[in-house]
Amino acid sequence: MISSVATIDKKKYRYDSKAAEKPIRFFEKYLIHVQGDKAGKPFILEDWQKFHIRQVFGWINKKTGDRKHRYFYLEIPKGNGKSAFVSGLALYMAGVDGPKASETYCVAGDREQARIVFDSCVELINNNSKIKDKFKPLRFSITHKASRSTIKVLSSDVSGKHGFRPYFIAFDEMHVQPNRELYDVLTKGMMKSRNSLCGMITTAGEIGTFAEEIHDTAVSIAKGLVQNEYWYVAIYSAYDEEGNQPDPQDIFNEEVIAQANPGYGDNSIIRPADFDIIVQDTKAQKTGI
Repeated sequence: MISSVATIDKKKYRYDSKAAEKPIRFFEKYLIHVQGDKAGKPFILEDWQKFHIRQVFGWINKKTGDRKHRYFYLEIPKGNGKSAFVSGLALYMAGVDGPKASETYCVAGDREQARIVFDSCVELINNNSKIKDKFKPLRFSITHKASRSTIKVLSSDVSGKHGFRPYFIAFDEMHVQPNRELYDVLTKGMMKSRNSLCGMITTAGEIGTFAEEIHDTAVSIAKGLVQNEYWYVAIYSAYDEEGNQPDPQDIFNEEVIAQANPGYGDNSIIRPADFDIIVQDTKAQKTGI
């Protein structure tokens, strides 16, 4: 994993364990899984998810009391529970963390993609008696009743891209953004809300797209080549920390698979037994068997 953790200035920032644990408590006390084998069970976060939440929410500016991180970039392969994770964060930011009438946006290149996280938020609400009466889901918006904070769907084809005051932006799949226009409009709007946060949780992008531009920026920040203390970066891939590609013979090595997929493990999101089915099928097709 390539990460920006090592670049934190401990003289300027302190770690606040209470702030770091608050989102985790929200997940595990108030949310339940709505799909798969864990449906109906408490949303107990995996260790890797807790680690990133603690890094994003736990570091506080000693002088101002503000959160250090205003952007976080998490690049992770498909199948690691990305949508449910970011949906839980959206509910936390709208219902617990944010100020009155805060704005949270589920963003993607088109409305259908943007609805993936939004619809996951609705499922988490409708299938959970602990929070069902706290939020009011509609077709394109969710309102937290007590604070009047909202969660809305937003895509790059929206007209009149201005006037936003986002407190939390949940960018899903950066590679489907046609350009940086919506990103620029929303992140500039973040200046209107103290402690606002832009979350980019995405799979690897494609060459020549805006996603590649954001990926390159994130890598440069993580390596200290570009100075931006407001970004938190974590990138999971089969490449090593120097950017070297693994030997083709090792691509199905379990250590390489685990390195690229933090949700890989016997009791995790991706079970080795299930993943092995895909691996064996891919090997067979490559060898013509």
